[in-house]
Amino acid sequence: MRTTLVFVVLAAISAGLAWWSKPEAISKESDVTEDRVGQDVFPGFNDPELAASLEIIQYDETLAQLKPFVVAKDRQTGLWKLPSHDGYPADAAEQVRDATTPLIGLRILSIASTDRGDHELYGVVSPEDSSLAAGSSGIGMLVRLKDATGKVLAALIIGKEVEGTVGQRYVRIPTEDVVYTVEIDTRAFTTDFRDWIDDQLLDVRGFDIARVGVRDYELVQQANNTMGLTRNFDATVAYDAAQNRWSLVDYRVYRGGAALPAEPEPGQTLNTRFLNDLRIAVQDLQIINVKRKPAALAEALRAETIELKDQQSIASLQEQGYFPAQGPQGTEIYASGGETIIGTVDGVEYVLKFGKAAASLGALGGDGQADSGGLSRFLIVQARLDPAQFPQPDLEVLPETVEELLARDKEQLGDDAPADETEEELRERLEVVREQIAKENQRKIDERNERMEAARQRVEALNARFSDWYYIVADNLYRRLRITRDTLFTSASNIPGGIAPAADGNPPPITSADGQPSAKKPPGDASGDTASPSDSTPPDSAPAGDASQTEPQSLIPDDLQSPKSNSPGDPEPPAADSPAGPGDGEGTGNGKDAGNGNGTGDGGTRPPAAVDA
Repeated sequence: MRTTLVFVVLAAISAGLAWWSKPEAISKESDVTEDRVGQDVFPGFNDPELAASLEIIQYDETLAQLKPFVVAKDRQTGLWKLPSHDGYPADAAEQVRDATTPLIGLRILSIASTDRGDHELYGVVSPEDSSLAAGSSGIGMLVRLKDATGKVLAALIIGKEVEGTVGQRYVRIPTEDVVYTVEIDTRAFTTDFRDWIDDQLLDVRGFDIARVGVRDYELVQQANNTMGLTRNFDATVAYDAAQNRWSLVDYRVYRGGAALPAEPEPGQTLNTRFLNDLRIAVQDLQIINVKRKPAALAEALRAETIELKDQQSIASLQEQGYFPAQGPQGTEIYASGGETIIGTVDGVEYVLKFGKAAASLGALGGDGQADSGGLSRFLIVQARLDPAQFPQPDLEVLPETVEELLARDKEQLGDDAPADETEEELRERLEVVREQIAKENQRKIDERNERMEAARQRVEALNARFSDWYYIVADNLYRRLRITRDTLFTSASNIPGGIAPAADGNPPPITSADGQPSAKKPPGDASGDTASPSDSTPPDSAPAGDASQTEPQSLIPDDLQSPKSNSPGDPEPPAADSPAGPGDGEGTGNGKDAGNGNGTGDGGTRPPAAVDA
């Protein structure tokens, strides 16, 4: 009985102490925090240049997982990177300063609460709280700045907006229970990947584009669990910025594995509306996320000739929708989403290889909504030199004799040619003229070589940047960049000012770049001769629009199979020197992809079909 009374007394004393001490503690904290009204939240932080990292941490209440966004300065290079995105380079110096500035001189307007139980009400629950679970609510956004040593300069949990105000928010310092109201612009705390990077991936302007090429093929799953290749057509079109005109430089379809020169279908012409929009899409090409490639794959893509030998690289490519094929000139990478080739006036070609599509690849924008309904697509970019932009200069022949000098004078000067020169004077002038011509010829050669070397260095620098990354683009952008037969050609009657087919169904005459009728007739045009219909299609050319009728060629030989697709007895891969490049039936290619071709073509006897843009 006596023991029971002792426990009762002790319990009563403990309850009384708890009742007495709780309001006293809150009262004291209130007294302290009321004194802070009008003061800065972070009085010791006033230099934005001290910031070496910025973390913006949010919590996905539906998935019950953190969504961290981190930008940090590399200690060795001093450059900003995005650790939350595999270390992708950030264009973030100004952005970090913009995100830092709101925290400097951030003044406390009032005290909303000192009770921890009110955190959910004001939306200032820490996203790093270990007790969070699916369905948790009232979770704020944590912004944390650190210096180069890792010391926290400022940390703030930003909660709900204060009702009836503009720009005011409830906030809390993570180590405190007190909830303040402040006026803060949260737009600088964006976690949209695109806001933190150089959004011009290619840095190509619309008027820099000189040529556009396409390799149209299909990758088909075969019975032996390998991937087969069916080629459809290759095409190259050129753009004349001065004339605002597109012209068809080369068009080939595949029959029996061979690329044969062809013409558009009767009544079809270049779809200049699509091509002009493609120029804009290239100029505005933006990525919405990235994924780092395996180191061995990145290193292989930086080499002059691609050689893939490790299973990790092969598996990574296949996972993203790419399939390598080994040939005598190295490994070529085929893309499940097709290829578009952009050639520029400075001699650099950009090969855009589109991989698989998936709904989970995109990054959420600032409004929490993904682009294109969430559908995105992988993109590999490779740069290569376009020799077609560096033709050999037109060099003048040096006169060897006085007679050749006089003939040159008559051709260039006519009646103004010097007269009554002595033999000695002519010989002296011959040496002077030869020296002048030699210097001018060398200047032309040097100018061409310097341009080519600048382009080669540009290609090397671009591939050093592109090789590390799978880029991810929105599907709506992909549709603007992906060229098919249906988007490349359209009925002439659909083009403003276009010419519809004649009543007899024959197409209008193909014109060259100067607007003159082409000497070569379109397929099926028998006007002016009595040739039979079969004569209109030469034996070495393909009917208009004819796609390949061959069986798919198998990709990925045995020694490059990933474990999941390895199958004994796989067919040999397609030869990398098969006709593949736009306008290059030889398929010798250049730069990174064996067999890609440079688009110059060996069937260039047909004058280009030009269409005003």
